[in-house]
Amino acid sequence: MKVAFLVGYNGTVISVVERALEEIRSNGIDLTVWASYLPDTQPDDVAHHLKNADAVFLYVSPRHKNYELIESLVRGLKVPVFSIDQEADLSNVERGFVERAREYYLYGGYENIKNLLLFIVSHVGALDIEVPPPTEMPWDGVYHRSTGEKGKVGVLFYRSAYLDGDTEVYDALIEALERRGLGVVAVYSYGFIGASMMDASSTSIIEQYFADVDVLINCQSYFLFDSKPSTQFPVLQAIRSYALTEEEWRKGDGIEPMSITVSVALPEVSGTIEPVFIAGVRPQSSATGGVYNKHTPVREQVEYLAARCEKWVELARKPNSEKKIAIVLHNAPCKGAEATVGAAAGLDSFQSVVNVLHRMKREGYCVEGVPENGEALAQMIMQRRAVSEFRWTTASEIVRGGGAVALLDMRTYERWFKELPHKVQQEMLDVWGDPVRREGLCLHDDKIVIPGLRFGNVVVCVQPKRGCMGARCDGSVCKILHDPSCPPPHQYLAFYRWLEREFGADAVIHVGTHGSLEFLPGKGVGLSPECYPQIAIGTLPNLYIYTAINPMEGTIAKRRGYSTTIDHLPPVLAKCELYDDYEKLEQLLTEYKRATELREGARAHTLHHQIVEIAKRLGLYREEGLIEHLHDVLTLMEETQVREGLHVIGEPLTGEQMAHMICSMLRYDTSVPSIHRCVAGGGGDAGDAESRALDAIERVLGGEPAERIAEGSDVKGVLEFASFLGLRIEESTEREVSGILDGLSGRYIEPGLAGSLTRGCFDVLPTGRNLYGVDVTRVPTRAAWLVGKSLAERLIQRYMEEHGRYPENVGFVLWSTDVYRADGEEVCQILYTMGCMPVWDANGKVKGIEVIPLEELKRPRVDCTVRISGILRDSCRHIVELLDEAARRVAMLDEDPERNYVRKHTLSLVEEGCPMEDASCRVFGTKAGAYGAGVNYAVYSSAWRKEEELGEVFIDWSGYAYGKEAQGKPSHAQLASLLKSVDVTYLKKESDEFDILDCCCNFSYAGGFTAAAKRVSGKSAVPMFGDTRDPNQPRVRTMKEELERVVRTRLLNPAWIESMKRHGYKGAQDISKRITHVYGWSATAGIVEKWVYDEIFKTFVASEPMREWFEQTNPFALEEMERRLIEAAERGLWSADEDTLERLRELYLSMEGIMEERLGPGGDYQGGNITILTRDDVGAWKEKVRDIAWK
Repeated sequence: MKVAFLVGYNGTVISVVERALEEIRSNGIDLTVWASYLPDTQPDDVAHHLKNADAVFLYVSPRHKNYELIESLVRGLKVPVFSIDQEADLSNVERGFVERAREYYLYGGYENIKNLLLFIVSHVGALDIEVPPPTEMPWDGVYHRSTGEKGKVGVLFYRSAYLDGDTEVYDALIEALERRGLGVVAVYSYGFIGASMMDASSTSIIEQYFADVDVLINCQSYFLFDSKPSTQFPVLQAIRSYALTEEEWRKGDGIEPMSITVSVALPEVSGTIEPVFIAGVRPQSSATGGVYNKHTPVREQVEYLAARCEKWVELARKPNSEKKIAIVLHNAPCKGAEATVGAAAGLDSFQSVVNVLHRMKREGYCVEGVPENGEALAQMIMQRRAVSEFRWTTASEIVRGGGAVALLDMRTYERWFKELPHKVQQEMLDVWGDPVRREGLCLHDDKIVIPGLRFGNVVVCVQPKRGCMGARCDGSVCKILHDPSCPPPHQYLAFYRWLEREFGADAVIHVGTHGSLEFLPGKGVGLSPECYPQIAIGTLPNLYIYTAINPMEGTIAKRRGYSTTIDHLPPVLAKCELYDDYEKLEQLLTEYKRATELREGARAHTLHHQIVEIAKRLGLYREEGLIEHLHDVLTLMEETQVREGLHVIGEPLTGEQMAHMICSMLRYDTSVPSIHRCVAGGGGDAGDAESRALDAIERVLGGEPAERIAEGSDVKGVLEFASFLGLRIEESTEREVSGILDGLSGRYIEPGLAGSLTRGCFDVLPTGRNLYGVDVTRVPTRAAWLVGKSLAERLIQRYMEEHGRYPENVGFVLWSTDVYRADGEEVCQILYTMGCMPVWDANGKVKGIEVIPLEELKRPRVDCTVRISGILRDSCRHIVELLDEAARRVAMLDEDPERNYVRKHTLSLVEEGCPMEDASCRVFGTKAGAYGAGVNYAVYSSAWRKEEELGEVFIDWSGYAYGKEAQGKPSHAQLASLLKSVDVTYLKKESDEFDILDCCCNFSYAGGFTAAAKRVSGKSAVPMFGDTRDPNQPRVRTMKEELERVVRTRLLNPAWIESMKRHGYKGAQDISKRITHVYGWSATAGIVEKWVYDEIFKTFVASEPMREWFEQTNPFALEEMERRLIEAAERGLWSADEDTLERLRELYLSMEGIMEERLGPGGDYQGGNITILTRDDVGAWKEKVRDIAWK
């Protein structure tokens, strides 16, 4: 008799089947079993053995690979089929027999598996024996228990591994922990997805067995808790790959998507931290003829996890007074290292740090000499030059100013360097030189300078530069521009090793979104000893203060930087109020409308003349449709929400601020009706709706009953929800500080969802929790499809209206932002642009795509060239594969190329000699392990002479194809060929929480895309922008229109400027940063009009009060702005008047003199000199791109 025994879970049970079969046969029973693990079994083998079996046992689900094949085969079988998965009822025997088979299997163990086989044989009638009933085995229990002097660690793994003898990994982990003096209690359990006969919950098991441990290491997948635990210990996540051998893992770019989902993403929802890879699979050939895997430990990774665990135990047990803590501020060197200390999106990092330091002191930490406030801390850092070498700062200046917290002996670093893996040493030597020869180091008197300040047992330092070296910034020293996967400099690693080994930090706190550590080269998820984030952080517990509205990059920080995030509120958003000439213009338009309605011709003529005058002054004049255009611009401005300063950790919002924040959250219809619509009743203009909504919120927050404020159940419900949000925001203030302190005490940080507060993601509150993102496997959603489809139609229609034809190719910038914050709206837009749509399964997950017939589409299929981000590549592989599938299927359609531009351009590539497989690729990104588009580095380091050189950088960085088969395949020629047909480049935002001047990535990707298209085609692609702030009214406009919206409502808005000025050095930094981004858009996409530069000069440079403020708070920010304006003029990006230019140069010379005077004598530094060095001037750069062929 032949039995086919096929499992999709826990293949190691097959080793038990082998032993049981051997005993059965020894008793003279003629039985053949083919037992195999489905994920590793070839479809032909599955088909053959199912067709030739006398009975079939299945434990597979619809989620498994080849399930549809199995289903089709089994449905036609006449032999008994026992299918025990509750999601896949493929059985053809009575339910009672299936349940008994299920009990045998789930109880598990040798006797039950043996009896399961006998039960199947008996049922078929091949054997007439009495088979014993299933024997209940423990669902959970202690596998190992020991004591240790340093503390106790829990290890939780699967019951199946215990029953099947697959415990080599856990034995290795136990040994590693015990060698460090740690006691271990190792427990097996069924896991979160319990069996029907199991009584105990996952949470109760953890509370039962691990009540007295200091740290828990979770070796299970999926969710960990089914309810909030009472335990306080942190939970470290051990990763076991379900598919990769150790060798495959070492050679690859990270773990496979399934392991990311079940062993990293889902456990994160339970608050697990530090996903360290510890085990791969070892393929086994079953004696039955099938295949399965056992897990084998990666010894050095097991030791690494044990070492990190030991640090958490020490953190939990050491008295606060003895703990040493390193606080690391971030830096954006390319925008001026001296100007951007404490870089943090939406956060006043300095005041936040001071508040945390004061709280730490009250909690018993040894903290001395804390500055009075955040501005005092910022000025102390700058006066002492506790920063990296850069344009205005040399190593000697750092030491002379008192900004060196330590001088590290070179022999110590050389010893540390030699401990690194040989491959890593060689990479660093190739790029940064030999430390023995004193190359690539920040040296003073032959010692490595570690900048920073010490406050008792706390040091406050600035993260070192990641991709350049020395006291200058140009195309020669900007090594990351030459190669995105270049290692960090010697000084970077020396800094982190010093924190860990010389200073003896018990933990590090990275402050603000975001730094560079988590973006260092290495695997995407499941790092190795050769990955730079793991090398840099070493064994330090890493607490990370992070904005709650950025789950995308926060996820990378958790998975690659081993960080425990403590999220914080974003800045308050308030409605943009019109100001100065815009306010006058609105009044004139109102009067003009009234005059025309009353047919007062003379008055209307006078008003029109005044309107034209102001419109020209504001850069808004156009010959046709002026009045309608002005109405549209002012309406768009009034619909914009503007940040009210920066968030500060530990400081509560005022009542007015809280009302504005809640109003911004309830502005649009989400799961809660729009408060504007409810309270205003649809009447009045946007300003009336806002003021009524704010008044109602302030009253309900003040304690007034909701029903007294406004009539109607919707209104009452929204206001009650507003009151609830107010409580959550108040709670956030304390939780943000206590979360940091809990982390420093080695405690569990409760997990919290991250996402867009203004798009209805209300579960973000309260903050102060360990953030996690949405379940990306459920993206795109059906709601996102409706938005994306509308966006595609609007984009194509807008281009048609302005150019009289369909665009042939749209260059989409697709970031993980769209997945994590907008449910895949742009993903759907791309699909519909090509004439496809997602197909969802019954559970709401996308299972593939459907091609929309041309007759239904009623337009050509527009080609899409997609530039993805590194984060999307690493965390959303299924999205990449979905888009790849769509492009390939559309390219293969037998349609007229003039109605199918995807096919047209694919055939063109084939004619050029490109294989069809490569010609149909449409998803591109940077090489595996690297991030960004590179153009920002070229812009900031002035490493370009012509715009086309910026386009070349974009192609060099972006020419790697991704899809189901391609994982970073060099495809620069294909990308360049596709760029020839790109008519439109496109970027989208879903909220006013972020805008296109917030981050350099906006112009680097979208602007770089535009420059690249022009470089290869010779024609200008149109940069376009998608706006889904209100998903019910998605909009498309030009990128120029969007930039001017942001400039008018934020950068030049007096209210926004004043709110920034409240934050001193940090506020000046944020103003300067945005101006450098304006320059970046100008350099790459050419969308910045003269009036924008003129107003920037007038507002920030020529204004005497403004200059005085900058000089007092952050003169480096002023110098950076002035230098960029000079560069813009010299490059022809700004046609400044001669008088303006002369005044600018005078002011800059004055500033340069002040800077040089402050710097003092000595040292070789660049200062304000603009040194233009392109790849043609830099041999090392030219060599790096020599093999990239696309021209």
